[in-house]
Amino acid sequence: VLVRGGEVVPVDGMVVSEEAIVDESALTGEPLPVSVRRGGSVRSGTAAAGVAFEVRALRPASESAYAALVRLVERAQEERAPFVRKVILP
Repeated sequence: VLVRGGEVVPVDGMVVSEEAIVDESALTGEPLPVSVRRGGSVRSGTAAAGVAFEVRALRPASESAYAALVRLVERAQEERAPFVRKVILP
C-alpha cells in the first residue's frame, strides 16, 4: 500500500520503504512524529508526516489497531453508567 504525505495509514503493516515518518498522535497522544525504518511496524489510524512510503499489510483492516479502537469506543457508548441514562433535563 502506498501512503502519501498527510494520508492516514489504512492498515496495520510493515514499512517496505527505507523510512517512514509517522504521526501517531491520533492513537497515542504523542505530539511528535516518529521515524520507522524498513521492517518496522506502523498502525492504522496514524498519518504519514513525511514523504510517501510503502507498507505491506499484515492483517485485514477489520483486525487493525484502529478498528479495535473504534470497537472499544462503540462498546463504551453502549455501556454507559446507569445515572447517565436517568438524567432529566429541564
